[in-house]
Amino acid sequence: MKLIRQNENLIFTEYHLNVTHRTYYEDAFKKEPAALVVISVSDRLNKDQFEEYVNYFKEKERAGVV
Repeated sequence: MKLIRQNENLIFTEYHLNVTHRTYYEDAFKKEPAALVVISVSDRLNKDQFEEYVNYFKEKERAGVV
């Protein structure tokens, strides 16, 4: 995962974060975010598994909470 914005400063760095639970999009938008992260696959070997994970969140209309 790459942290792309925090406190109006752009930060490009890699972290290994755990999604501890899932929430509805609407509930996630009610809270002030501490940071916005964009996830990406770490290597081609995990691409299918990663896409399945992303599709799960899209289908369920959920946001992951770190």
